[in-house]
Amino acid sequence: MSLGAFLILIVVAVFAYAITDVSYWRVANRAHEGMMFIGQLANHENTNAAFSFIRQAAKGRLLFANIMTDQETAPVYINLQFWVMGKLLPFLGWRTHLLFRVWRFLGVLALALGCALLDRAVLPNVRHRLISRTMCLFGGGLGAYAISLHPFGQMYLNPLLAVPQGLWLAVIACMVIGEQRGRAVWYVAAACLAAVRGLCGPHDLFPMFLIVAAFTVTEGIYTGRFDWRLNALRQLPLLACIPVVLYYLHLHRAAPTFTEWMASWYPPTPVPHWLILGYGVAGVLLILRVALLRKFPASTPASRLLLIAALAPMGFALLFPLRAAPLPVGAPSVVPAIVVAVSLLEFPSEVGSKTIRPLQWVVGACLIASVIPSALLYTKVASINTSPYSNFMSKAEYLTFATLNQDTKSDDVIAAPLPMSNLFGQFVDARTVVGHPVLTPDANELLTPLNAFLRGEMSVHDASSFIAEHRIRVIYTQVGDGSAGPEYFETIPGVHASHDSEGITVYSVETENDSGQDPLETGATPVH
Repeated sequence: MSLGAFLILIVVAVFAYAITDVSYWRVANRAHEGMMFIGQLANHENTNAAFSFIRQAAKGRLLFANIMTDQETAPVYINLQFWVMGKLLPFLGWRTHLLFRVWRFLGVLALALGCALLDRAVLPNVRHRLISRTMCLFGGGLGAYAISLHPFGQMYLNPLLAVPQGLWLAVIACMVIGEQRGRAVWYVAAACLAAVRGLCGPHDLFPMFLIVAAFTVTEGIYTGRFDWRLNALRQLPLLACIPVVLYYLHLHRAAPTFTEWMASWYPPTPVPHWLILGYGVAGVLLILRVALLRKFPASTPASRLLLIAALAPMGFALLFPLRAAPLPVGAPSVVPAIVVAVSLLEFPSEVGSKTIRPLQWVVGACLIASVIPSALLYTKVASINTSPYSNFMSKAEYLTFATLNQDTKSDDVIAAPLPMSNLFGQFVDARTVVGHPVLTPDANELLTPLNAFLRGEMSVHDASSFIAEHRIRVIYTQVGDGSAGPEYFETIPGVHASHDSEGITVYSVETENDSGQDPLETGATPVH
């Protein structure tokens, strides 16, 4: 890619980011008096959990502990994406809403670059590449899964998936170029990128193994021969990912608190018609491309690899709707499907006839129509009348969080109701009793006694036992969340109110040993 093409790509990424940022600006400017925008519009639970790891990276850790539970966990989790974001956080004054904006832009740039690398390798026509990138950055599905499946939804609302998705596209692009040029350097590049991608989360590792295995088998059947050198090169991305897979297996055994969280990255596959609708126009045109294979075969290894990258994960998810099906989260085959769909526009020039010229018009109209669902999603999100506990927090809450961060240690446990306890992950370094539906083991079972405790429905004896069992050092209550008042909590031995401001009351729990230094020195971390 030339410098000029790269600069144009940067401009396109800035344009795409600016369009999506209008929604954030509108919501931020609708904040009521005394409220402030936290910086996100969706996926709050997972974003707050991600920030709990990012804050640890900002304080110098490479391996992260799970603080979304009161259980003591060793720092064993590594995520390169969170680590990089953590290194940026101090430079932004610990303002998480600014980091989220930078993160979103990096997601847009990663997706734009990954798509450009892939379509440049496959589509010789510049206009067709522009169509492919438009679908990648602005296209959507036809159903409820458009947000999680398509790059537009990821870069708009969820950079946690956007950055890894861009890396995934770069892996596929390097593999395609390797098939075209037969040079080992491209397979080595794909292997390095695959390992980095794997250390940003496990949700694309399964499709990686599936695609390489399916391509190796089908290529051997199609060509009728087995090239040992070439097939060895094709396995390099898998070999690079094996240590990553072994690490995640170790994490599963060494840190059970991460088990449910990792499993949630591979949710059950939706019923087939919803999955197909989620793929949208790209999925429809992919099916059309398969139907035309007899008349217009995929004549090169690179084109066959791209077709398998688009078909294999989708086909597996439809044929074997298991929990391991990766489509609803990683969406690894949507952009390859888009590039395959756009390649239909190449057919007339390939066959030297105008027999399928009407197909070109139909495909063009479908590609334009693919942008409509994203426009509808954008309009809907931009007009949401958001609730305080999702997109806003009060200034009193912000100041209380800063005080908590100053007065607590990273191994202290805070008892607070959801969703407030989840929001702590973004702003406070201490642990919570229940902070996340899956990062907290047995979260649903714990919610019942936690809510009973906070509402004052336990006897003093049972409340004391609950505090001791979960090693609670701080109790956070707020007017309107159903929590009991000081007339209940201050009857519990060792509990006294330490902060009371604008309807927020924080209680400290005294223990026999209140000394010791926090290994991660905290301090108030302003957000705005």
